[in-house]
Amino acid sequence: MTLVSIAMPVRHAADTLARALASIAAQTHAEHEVLLVLNGSDEATRGVAQKAAARDGRIRLLTPRVSNLAMALNVALREARGEFVARMDADDECVPERLRIQIDAMRARPRLAALGSAWECLRPQGQGSDTIRPPIDEREARWRLLLSNPFAHGSMMLRRREVLDAGGYDERLERAQDYDLWLRLSGRVMGVGAINDVLYRHSLRQDDSYSSCPVQACVTASLLARAWAALPERDDVEPEIALATALGQSGGTEQARVMLEQAMTSRGPSRALLTAWMWTRACVPGSSRRIVELCRGARIREVCREVAQQGVGSIWVYGAGSHTPGVLAALGDAGLTLAGLVDDALAGTTRHGVRVESPASIPDDACVLLSSIAHEEALWNAAAPLRQRGVRVLRIYATAEIAGSLTL
Repeated sequence: MTLVSIAMPVRHAADTLARALASIAAQTHAEHEVLLVLNGSDEATRGVAQKAAARDGRIRLLTPRVSNLAMALNVALREARGEFVARMDADDECVPERLRIQIDAMRARPRLAALGSAWECLRPQGQGSDTIRPPIDEREARWRLLLSNPFAHGSMMLRRREVLDAGGYDERLERAQDYDLWLRLSGRVMGVGAINDVLYRHSLRQDDSYSSCPVQACVTASLLARAWAALPERDDVEPEIALATALGQSGGTEQARVMLEQAMTSRGPSRALLTAWMWTRACVPGSSRRIVELCRGARIREVCREVAQQGVGSIWVYGAGSHTPGVLAALGDAGLTLAGLVDDALAGTTRHGVRVESPASIPDDACVLLSSIAHEEALWNAAAPLRQRGVRVLRIYATAEIAGSLTL
């Protein structure tokens, strides 16, 4: 069985450390060691850590020279006995199958230096949660990381040797040490990717936001500016074609965005490709479309709630365009599970962190929600073979008469 080392720096975690360690002890992959790095820990946290180490021989206590998160993580990387090092925060939890699933994925994807997972973000004071799904494909993650960091640090599994060869964590950085590492790894031969399973639960802290931590904001801004400046200047043809498509066709903005995303995923980002993609995101819609934008979120949530109230537990989403992230978020809020994402044109690709399938893969007894504003009628017509098979196909923006016929 593969030995996995779990790196967990601890500081002020006396109230949460036992819970985090319990989720590790419950792992179905039992061949692991826990490296508790006492990173300037207070007396109470140190006491909890010492008692845990006395009870479980798989727990080792490490103490860096100074209190520095990046240094603590590098100490753990150097001291780790496992080929793989899983990160874990002292106030978070992971599901029992986490280590087993990530080890299998790392074995199956040898080109990855780091692997994350979908993760549940728990808002403070019981204000609910969100599910975050990072890019699965390392090629897509490479350019997505030039916009933001979608990976929960504690959800990551690292290939120890490759991370050390890349220089490990930058001990000069006060914040965003993980973001810096992902950006550096994604620019190398081996990249950063994810799996779609929700394996990690992260408790959001008040100081996690950029607005509450100016240092975090400044460091992140510096990392992004440096990464953008390092982008190659290439003679890509897609930016000009994409912009002409967005400007000259009704609904062309989404088509242009898909074109640019496919180019960045297949060949890597360039300055022109990323700039053009950002333009398609910032392109201001016309006044009539702005009204729809303001109303559609409420309508999507209303439909999802009504579907859930009818006893539907899981639902397929038909359409993988820019409208779909809002639908995926509303499903979780309504207590619905995503059964799958289908699209005629995008089958076989990954969109919004989900593998897109062909509509033919939808089973006869399924329930399907159409996801588009401009093309809902076209999707309804394309879904005729599904309805003939007995699949329940639902529309979001249908007229009251149509909606009533669907019992929505």
